[in-house]
Amino acid sequence: MELKVNKSSIEAAINSAGDDRVEYKLLDRNGFPIPNIRLRVSKHKVTLTATRRHEGKQRRASIAINKRDVPNASELNDMIDGIWSEKIEKPVLAPSLTKLCEDMLERSDLKTQSITNYRTAIKRVAEHTYDKAPASPREISDIHHSITLDYGPSAANTALKVARRVIRFGRAMGHDIPEWPTEAVSVAKTWHKEQPRDRRLTATEIAPAWNADLPEPWGRLLRFLLLTGFRRNEALRAEQLGDQFVVPDTKNGTTHRIPATDAAMTAWAGGFGVKCAKPMTKFLKKQTGLTLSPHDCRRTFASTAVMAGVQQHVVSHLLNHRSALSTVTSGYQGRPDDDVLRRALLDIEATYKALGASVE
Repeated sequence: MELKVNKSSIEAAINSAGDDRVEYKLLDRNGFPIPNIRLRVSKHKVTLTATRRHEGKQRRASIAINKRDVPNASELNDMIDGIWSEKIEKPVLAPSLTKLCEDMLERSDLKTQSITNYRTAIKRVAEHTYDKAPASPREISDIHHSITLDYGPSAANTALKVARRVIRFGRAMGHDIPEWPTEAVSVAKTWHKEQPRDRRLTATEIAPAWNADLPEPWGRLLRFLLLTGFRRNEALRAEQLGDQFVVPDTKNGTTHRIPATDAAMTAWAGGFGVKCAKPMTKFLKKQTGLTLSPHDCRRTFASTAVMAGVQQHVVSHLLNHRSALSTVTSGYQGRPDDDVLRRALLDIEATYKALGASVE
C-alpha cells in the first residue's frame, strides 16, 4: 500500500488502523516512492522505519510518531532525513525486552505461574515497542493507555511494573538502555489507582452460588474452592493421598496438606481436567448474576471460618499463608494437628449449610 507524506494521509491511515500492523510505502509530494522508508501503522503504534546496509550489515531504524499529534509534511520530511543520523550511524545494540526478561527470570527463583505472568506482561509491552525499552514518559503513557483498552487497568499497571523491573535489571547488567523515568511517569499520573481486592460472598449470596446448577466441572470446582480455601492453581493441581488433599510446590514454596472431608471429596471427584478456571466465573454470572472469581472463593472461605469460630492460626494454616509459617508465635504453636484442621473444616461446612448451602 502507498501513502503520501502529509499529515492528513497519515491521520486517515491511523483512524482506519486495526489490530494488525499495516505497512505503507511512502510517496513524496510529486508521487515518487521514497526508497527504503516505510510507515508502519497499527491501532497501538505508528513508526517511520528505514532499512539500509551499514558497515556491511543490514540495519533498521525506527522513529515513533505520536498518534495524537501527527507532524505536518515539513516535519515528516525532516524526520525522514534525520532517521539515519539518529539511529543508523550510531546504532544502539541493546538487547530486546523479551531477552532481558528471560535473562532476569533465569536468575530468579519465581514459581511457574509467576514466570508465566512476567512473560505475558512483557509481551504486552513489547508489542508496542518492537521489543525495545520505551524511551520516554510519553511513550510509556501511550503504551499504558493501549494496554488498558485491550486488557484492563490492572493488566496495564502490571505490564509497566514488569517492564520497569526488566529495564532496571538490564541497566544493572550494564546494557545501554534508557533509564526508567520514575518521577516523570509519576507526575504524569500514568498509573491506575487500584482498589483493594476484597470481594467475597456475603451471607445471603452463599446459598445461591453454592446451589447454582453450573455445567460440569464448574459447579464442583466452585464448591471445592469454597470447602478448601485453595488458590485457583492449587485446586487444579491438588491430589488426594489417603485422607488428605496434597498440593506440592505452592506459592510460598511448601507442600500444602489439609484433611479431605466427605463433602470436599465429593466435589473433587478425581479432579477437574481443566487448566483455566475463568469459565466458572462466567457461568455463575450468567445463572445467578453474582460475580465471583476463584480467589473470591478463598476470601469467602476465610470469612466463613471466622463466622464458624475457627481460631486465626488454624485459618492461616488452612489457607497456607506464609505468616502461618514464619512468625515467632507460629513457630511456638507449630502446625495444628490434623484432627484440629478437620474439625475446623467441618465447622466451616456446617456454617455454609446453616446459610442455605446444600452441603452433601
